[in-house]
This record gives sequence, C-alpha cells and structure tokens, in this order.
Amino acid sequence: MPTVGRFASDRRRGGTAGSPGRRGSAERWGRARNLRPSLCQQPPVGVDRIGTEGAFRALRWKEQMVARSEVPYSIIRSTQVFETVDDVAEAATEDWIVWLPPVRTRPVAGEEVATLLAHTAAFSPLQGVKEIAGPRQFRLDTFVRQALTAEHEHRQVFTDWRSTFLGSRVRRDDLLPGPDAYIAQRLYGEWLMDRMAEGHRAS
Repeated sequence: MPTVGRFASDRRRGGTAGSPGRRGSAERWGRARNLRPSLCQQPPVGVDRIGTEGAFRALRWKEQMVARSEVPYSIIRSTQVFETVDDVAEAATEDWIVWLPPVRTRPVAGEEVATLLAHTAAFSPLQGVKEIAGPRQFRLDTFVRQALTAEHEHRQVFTDWRSTFLGSRVRRDDLLPGPDAYIAQRLYGEWLMDRMAEGHRAS
C-alpha cells in the first residue's frame, strides 16, 4: 500500500503538502502557532508480523524509519482495501488461475481509510499505530473470488497454503487487525454492487 505524507498544518488550512506555495504558507502558519510538521503513514495490517520478505519487508522498514525519526508521526495500518482487489488477483494469477493462501482478512473501503488518515493528520500526532478494518471477515481467496464472479471473470481462484501474498508467506491470522482497531462501516457486497452499476452506466 502507498505511503501518504502530510503536514498537520496543511490539513488545518485545507491545502496539500505537494503544493510549494501552500506548503510555505502552511508552514509559516504552523510556526506562528508552534505546530510542527508531522508524518502520516498507511502501511498494511500485518506488516509487523510478516515483514521479513517480499513487499512487506520494505513496508516494515519504512514504518520503522518513520517511528525512529525525530518528526512527530501517526501510523494508520489498514486491512486490504476494496479497491486493491484487482491488483491482488493480478499479482496472484498464473496461467489464468489465481493462487492465494486461505488466510483471513477484513477488507475495508478506501474512502473510509482516507477519511481516517485525513482526520488523524489534522490533529496531534499519535506517536504510535492505529488500525482500521472492515466490518466483515473474509478469507483472502473469497475476497478475490467475489470480485471476479461479479465481473463475470473466467479466472478461477484456488487456495494453497504454499502460495504467497505479495511475495510473502502468510499465516492464517497475519492479515487480521488487533482488538483495538477502528471498524469501518461500508460492506464489501455494497461496494461490489456500486462498482457493477458504475460499469453498466459507463458501457
């Protein structure tokens, strides 16, 4: 998942950290109020448990660098985002078969992750980690299979514990959040129906 960097002062102004003009004015505004720049990062849930190989290794290293820096920070870990389901399927496809480990996850809507990130960045840094997850638990293969079925895809989804996820071997509960995670509200089935409706309108 991508890393999102923002300045808390930019959020309070409604600007973006990527705009030099707005960044300069936001930093001056922040200095006048004794606000320090802060980082807000979004790695995946499980990065602390899986981070020894594959993409998770780099993500874990990046999270550790943020935590060890002198800049105030907030880390928001999210479970699999609905909008990444096609990427998950593509990465796991071999000869028209999608191979996935039968691990459990709680997919979450990207818009709810973005809302939590924006809200967190607008206030005092957490100096720690917060997790967000969806309201329902699925196996990873079910998460992908439902999307492919809804799109009338011809690819088949097979499970195999030897299969990797983004280059990493994952245990059954590695992708599940902890007990203190923020639970989002939007259901995966609703999101799939909305996506199909948008596709029909576009065609």
